[in-house]
Amino acid sequence: MPDPKIDRPLGFNTRALHAGYSPDPTTKARAVPIYQSTSFVFDNSEHAAALFGLQQFGNIYTRIMNPTTDVLEQRVASLENGVITDGYLPSEDNLTNPWIALFKQIHDQYDASEPFDGNTVYGMSAGYLFVQALQGAGKNLTRQSLIKALNSKGSSYKGPGLVPLAFSSSNHGGYTGAQIATVNNGQVTLTGPVYTTQDSGPISTYSASQPAPPSHF
Repeated sequence: MPDPKIDRPLGFNTRALHAGYSPDPTTKARAVPIYQSTSFVFDNSEHAAALFGLQQFGNIYTRIMNPTTDVLEQRVASLENGVITDGYLPSEDNLTNPWIALFKQIHDQYDASEPFDGNTVYGMSAGYLFVQALQGAGKNLTRQSLIKALNSKGSSYKGPGLVPLAFSSSNHGGYTGAQIATVNNGQVTLTGPVYTTQDSGPISTYSASQPAPPSHF
């Protein structure tokens, strides 16, 4: 977190050194302590249940996180602010998008204790495409029947992508374009037109609407 004595935005170099940590009020140490503990204690069983249920923020095992890696995560997030990237799926906070609304409904019903973020949207998108590939491969599934389904039918599969899919015997590229985005406070915000292209063709804007999601998942 920023030093409370500083009332101006910190520059990139300063954040690279100090973001995510304030000097220890007791020892006045400037550097981030290295916590070598592999595990952490709980106040009581209710406290442990709240941590494991993601109802309360805190440390459980170092392999998940500890105070040292927490500072690193905050520091990287601070440095990422304003970074330009791209995306080929709708933002997870765009609940006006029918695919995101459907995914959020499923998430809240079956996995509400976990965060709903870009990883969740990506996983559900991949899962929905995989279901279509399995259906296209038919009964008595084999690796070859799955590949054949992708090569012959993959480009017709539906999903939440901002652009069409491209699957053939010579191209397993997936989505054929993206939209420019910026990262701010850990959130990816899409902006501007959607662009699409083929292997060696020109880049052009894409304005067609997404296919409708299924009425039930």
